[in-house]
Amino acid sequence: MKTSSAIIKLVLRTNKVLSDGSHPIMLRCQFNGRKEISTGCSCTVKYWDSKKECVRKGYQNYATINELIHRLKSEAIDIRNKYEVEGKAYTPAMILQRKEVAPIGNIETLIERYTAPLAPGTVKVWKSFLKSFKGYTDVKNIEEVTVDIIKGYGKYLERSGMKQSTIKMTLSKLAALCRYAAEEGIIKESPFKRWNYGKDYKVSSRNIFIHHRTIDIMKKLFLDELIVDKGDLWHHRDGVFEALTCTSSPLFARYFWFMGLMFQGLSPIDLAQLKMADMDVRYIKDSKYYCWDLKRQKTGIDVKIRIKADDKFNQVLMLPMLMLNKGTWLLPVLDGLSPNDNVKIIKRVNNFTSNHIDKFRDWLKEVNSYIIKKNVETNDNIPLAPTDVSYYSYRHSFAQMYLAKGGSVIALASLIGHSIDTISVYVKSLGEDDDLAEAVSLL
Repeated sequence: MKTSSAIIKLVLRTNKVLSDGSHPIMLRCQFNGRKEISTGCSCTVKYWDSKKECVRKGYQNYATINELIHRLKSEAIDIRNKYEVEGKAYTPAMILQRKEVAPIGNIETLIERYTAPLAPGTVKVWKSFLKSFKGYTDVKNIEEVTVDIIKGYGKYLERSGMKQSTIKMTLSKLAALCRYAAEEGIIKESPFKRWNYGKDYKVSSRNIFIHHRTIDIMKKLFLDELIVDKGDLWHHRDGVFEALTCTSSPLFARYFWFMGLMFQGLSPIDLAQLKMADMDVRYIKDSKYYCWDLKRQKTGIDVKIRIKADDKFNQVLMLPMLMLNKGTWLLPVLDGLSPNDNVKIIKRVNNFTSNHIDKFRDWLKEVNSYIIKKNVETNDNIPLAPTDVSYYSYRHSFAQMYLAKGGSVIALASLIGHSIDTISVYVKSLGEDDDLAEAVSLL
């Protein structure tokens, strides 16, 4: 669209989703063409006012964000007006130049600008990253950061004993800073474009799922904690219901993992947001099923949850929530939050999974002690559970278990809400002799 004067506005780029579920706020200049640069701020669709070009009240740090983005817009308007008063020709790129951007960007100053609209806790994490980076190199300017320096920093983190997943997370901060500097015009392009650090620091697949024979043992031990079993008759132990409604209890920490496994590997963010009102009871082939039809928050792909109600393990896990639940959510992780408050929901789930996974890992150590004893007594070879798994491991465990027992990849894609093109991330090679024998027997 051709205009006699540049149109300058703030827009929310909804086609790009950041790790916290928000979208970047861009400063756009349209004048015989269009150019956008990042403001360094982000927001969710719900809290973005496209007419007023601002973040609505209620979003975290909304006042600070609005002050920053409108200052950037005002600066761009002033530059445009100056060119027009002087009768000089200009381009969108000339309009979007930042006065405060120096030819060489000091890393410390750049981090201050990048984290200005962020929460105090996030800023603290970035300060920790800066301290680590300074401990490795005396490079002060972002222009001096090269692929060799990045690789050297990765090796430095390895020597410090840092896990691969943490190294990847640390390098992602440096990558975000380089990307921000490129968007600001401080550097021509991010050095990360010439090196994929994710390949070097990819978490080993053996640590993200638990073998299905191991899960059978885990189920047995977990049921022993939950119920008094008398064959066809059983009942929950005293105090179990109270423990399962207390999200800080060690019992709930492992209950959440098993619920994720039962709900077809539904990701933690989607599992926590299951609503009682969305549950439907259906009879399929004369069997009763608890049913949920939903969309994955991350991809928008449809997922149909079908839980067989007469399965003993399913009954034991479902009954406490069905009987005691008095709120919106099936599980108590998000109690007190509005279904529309996406920012707080994401933060609550992330805090829960990060703060409680150690309780689940401690229990896995007890499981392994039991397995070792059982293997010695029965001369069996049940695999031990890796004790450095995350909550997301139940999703990979469900996929591996389903395939190992003869399920098809196409059906798996539908069960866990993935496209056929991307389901390969959940398909692992069969490594155990028992699994290989089962696979061959299907032929």
